[in-house]
Amino acid sequence: MDALDRSPESLGVLIKETQSLLSRPMDDRLRSLALSVPQYACQIALQDTPGITSSELARRAFASRQSMNVLLQGLEKRGLVTRSSDPGPRRERSVVLNHAAELLLERAHEEVSFVFIA
Repeated sequence: MDALDRSPESLGVLIKETQSLLSRPMDDRLRSLALSVPQYACQIALQDTPGITSSELARRAFASRQSMNVLLQGLEKRGLVTRSSDPGPRRERSVVLNHAAELLLERAHEEVSFVFIA
């Protein structure tokens, strides 16, 4: 890949390489909070768009609905998110962060910031 290549494919490769470079150090920093990078990203999306459905979360995270459902179940068991009790498929119910998640997310932002400072 040429350093001056500005094609969409080149940009995609650079984004993926950047993600790969950041993922491990972010995981290392988030581990102390018992969070993974996907869980962190999910919480950021929920903070940005409260009440979003798990289907929409999966689309935003480029994840399957099934894997997002598993991720949300883990966050729900920890008391970090609440899914609405509306009837219908779980993946179409709105999801919101709980207060504990808001506090945890503040700490996670602090931890992740060290990745970008280092």
